[in-house]
Amino acid sequence: MKTFNITEKTKSGVAYTIRDLDKKDVEALLSYVNKLSREKTFVLLQGEQLTLKEEKEFVQKLTKDMRGRKAVCLVIETDKKIIGISQINLKPRANSHVGQMGISVDAQFRDQGLGKLLLNTIIDQGIKNIPELKIIDLSCFVVNEKALHMYKSVGFMEYGRLPGGIKYKGNYINEIFMYKVVR
Repeated sequence: MKTFNITEKTKSGVAYTIRDLDKKDVEALLSYVNKLSREKTFVLLQGEQLTLKEEKEFVQKLTKDMRGRKAVCLVIETDKKIIGISQINLKPRANSHVGQMGISVDAQFRDQGLGKLLLNTIIDQGIKNIPELKIIDLSCFVVNEKALHMYKSVGFMEYGRLPGGIKYKGNYINEIFMYKVVR
């Protein structure tokens, strides 16, 4: 797998880098993920705080899968602080041509085009680096209208809903499932 690394500026002029996840990112990633969880934003962690051990295990498995060309993971950072992450992981066995995707951006950096840039970049890197990847799927909170619009704008299509599939801020809301054929 070739190393990916680009440096650009946000609309407001803040320099950022999009690059491959590295084993050295464990502590910065833990801080980022736990911040998102405390925010109770549109992620599956809703207030829980991960431990350093859990995050180390996650990063070790993910970087192993990246080396094995079964996953890609990109982080966005500014001033050595992670402000976004996206990944595609191949599913096992008979689904091994389907990549499960996730994406998030720090609240301070939303609505600046970074989410869509990261989305397009992770799809491109998935196609380039995961030979078996044919379909990307994801799930989304029904109330996350901006994300739904973004996914549709790059070709994702809805294929189902799980009524009450997500507990979000004390309420059970629908989980929307989407896919995109990439080859």
